[in-house]
Amino acid sequence: MNKRKIKKFFVFALILLFVVPMFGCWDYVTLPDTGVVLAMAVDKDPATNNYKLAFDIIDMKNSSKDKGIKDIIVESEGVTIFDAIRNAKRKLAVKVFFGNMEVIVVSDELARTEGIMNIVEFMIRDQEPRETLNILISQEKTAKELLLLQGITNMSGSELHEIVHEDRKVTAKTENVELFEIFNMLEGKNQQLALPAFHKVKADDKETFESNGCAIFKEDKLIGYLSPDDTFYYLMITDKLQGGIMNLQVQKDRLTAFEIYKSKTKLSYEYDKKTDKFKMIIGIEIFASIHDFPGQNELIDENNIKNMQEAAQKGITDNIKRVVSEIQNNYDSDIFGFGELIYRKNPKLWKNISKDWDKYFKNLEVEVKPHVQIKETGLVGK
Repeated sequence: MNKRKIKKFFVFALILLFVVPMFGCWDYVTLPDTGVVLAMAVDKDPATNNYKLAFDIIDMKNSSKDKGIKDIIVESEGVTIFDAIRNAKRKLAVKVFFGNMEVIVVSDELARTEGIMNIVEFMIRDQEPRETLNILISQEKTAKELLLLQGITNMSGSELHEIVHEDRKVTAKTENVELFEIFNMLEGKNQQLALPAFHKVKADDKETFESNGCAIFKEDKLIGYLSPDDTFYYLMITDKLQGGIMNLQVQKDRLTAFEIYKSKTKLSYEYDKKTDKFKMIIGIEIFASIHDFPGQNELIDENNIKNMQEAAQKGITDNIKRVVSEIQNNYDSDIFGFGELIYRKNPKLWKNISKDWDKYFKNLEVEVKPHVQIKETGLVGK
């Protein structure tokens, strides 16, 4: 073998040395050797100050086509979140895998006292969890209580996730914020957080969970809650509404149900240098159909529909102003993103006022410009 061939041989050998290992995954594990985490509950023990975690885990070894998917709840404790996660392995014969985790439930107490930034940063830094998972707030004494409840299936983690993701289209009574959005808002500091809130309810003589509006934050700490009905108008303001029902007064002492099938909100603002005050202008376009109209025997004509549209527009205006006022006076937390709007439209102005934005937010005026179009009455006219 001449020198040229020897040189080629060594080059080829070096290529194989580096390329062959790339055909496998360095951290590869088989499914039967994995405990797939669907959800995690985070509490803190006030006596020891330790983190107490509960995991909703798919039991791969005991799940099959015949038996169906089985899950188990595993609890652990540690001085840090990472320590508590590692300690869970002491109770499991398989590796804990977070790549399919959909939900993190945080207790009310922990979110109020310590905040959620530590949890968010840990999950963002770790390579396994998805950046699209949801963080929910438990209105019960602990976060673990929600994971121990059963919905339609035994897998509470997946059901909590589905409720959050489908709600905007059906009832529009809670929020849907993903991990990367939470991190960006906490880092950006131009808009405050509103996260899904859940509590326990009784259904058919057993306890289950139910979405219950939104948890309101100031920076990374919980400060209060929005009711499900008020959350509906919060979603409308922030252009996140995709469906739901408005129950508004069209006739005296009677409510009419408007089903929304399209909603679009556009925010703008005006700044008066003389008074040093802001006015937020909320333009809303709603396409709806009518259900449960009390005067079903009345003639459904253009004039009647026009009156319904005007009544709906008044109801939207009144409710939005009421919700904004409640947040301004009781929480002073810009969950609507008004500050973010100013930052995007006029960074120079925002730089000058951002330090005092709490004061500006508390005193700003709101003008609502709704336009409701009723496309279907859902009723039979004469």
